[in-house]
Amino acid sequence: MMDFMAHAGTERIDRSKLQALPGPSGTKTWVPVAHGEIVNVIEACVEDASMTITREEFSVNGNGARMFGLISVDYCGDGAMTGAIGLRQGLDKSMSLGLVGGTRVFVCDNMAFMGEEEIKRRHTRQMENVVEIVAEMVERVKGSIESFYGFHNQLRAFPLPERRAETLAFNCFRAGVLPEGKFSELNRLYFKKQGDIKYEDSLFGFHGAVTQILSRGSRTDMIGRNRKLNNILTNYKTIYSDEVMDVLAA
Repeated sequence: MMDFMAHAGTERIDRSKLQALPGPSGTKTWVPVAHGEIVNVIEACVEDASMTITREEFSVNGNGARMFGLISVDYCGDGAMTGAIGLRQGLDKSMSLGLVGGTRVFVCDNMAFMGEEEIKRRHTRQMENVVEIVAEMVERVKGSIESFYGFHNQLRAFPLPERRAETLAFNCFRAGVLPEGKFSELNRLYFKKQGDIKYEDSLFGFHGAVTQILSRGSRTDMIGRNRKLNNILTNYKTIYSDEVMDVLAA
C-alpha cells in the first residue's frame, strides 16, 4: 500500500513547480533546505541504491512553505518489488523534515504520516548532512522491500490445511487484525474461493485474502493490523517449519 492524499487548501504540483519554489534564508541555528533540493537528494540516493523512481506526487499549502510528497520506487526495474518514500516539511518552522518509507506508506496533508521506517530531523545544523539523512532512509527502504518480498516467498512454501486456516482466522479476529464483522468476507474470499482472486491454500494465500479485506478499510489502521497479521503468520511458520522442511526434503 502506497497512498498519497491532498485535501482542499493544498495544491498538487509536479516536480518542475516544486523545484521553482524558493527556499528561505537560514540563520546560524535554523538551516532550511528547499523542497526541490530534498527531492533531488532523494533521487540521487535512490539511483545510488540501484533502484528507480516510478511515480512522484507532491502537494503544497497556499504559500508553498509546507510540502507533502510520496515517491514510489522500483527495486529491480520490473515492477515486481516496489516501495515508497514519504516526505514532508515546513519551511515556515511548522514542521521538521520527516521521512517515512517501506512497502506500506501513507502520506496525507491532514498529518497522517506512516511507514515501516521513519526519520525526523529538525532544521538545525544537522541538515547540513541532508545527503546522509536521506541515504539512511533509502537504505532502510531497500532493506524493507527485501524483507517484505522475502517474507512473501517464505509464505508460499507453507501449505495451509483447512483446519489450521480456521485456527489462523480465529487468531486474527482475536488479535484485532480483522473486525468481527468481516468473518463472512474472509470465509467468502479464502475458504470458499468466491472472489475475483482465487487465493491458494497456503500462508501466502491466507495473507493475501486478509490483506485484501484490510485494504478496503481505514488506511491509518492498515499498517498496524498488517503488522499483527505478519506476527501471527511468523509464529505459524516457527511452529510448522520442521514439518515443511521434511516435506521439501522428501
